[in-house]
Amino acid sequence: VGVEVLERARFAAQEALAWMVRDGIASRIEVAAEWVGANGDRLAVRPTIYQAGNARPVYDVLWGTSITRQAQ
Repeated sequence: VGVEVLERARFAAQEALAWMVRDGIASRIEVAAEWVGANGDRLAVRPTIYQAGNARPVYDVLWGTSITRQAQ
């Protein structure tokens, strides 16, 4: 269940930001999702946005959420 939630969150964020590539604002976007926090139970999503000609990302921030992983 935990891995499925991570993939769904990653995919949703990737799709939500895809317009930036379509509109030429970004050359590519990578999104990672992971469980973080002291107990590894808080969802975090990290979008990394690149522009053409830049080897380094122009945006790379870990987004914390209020979503918590259910105990299994």
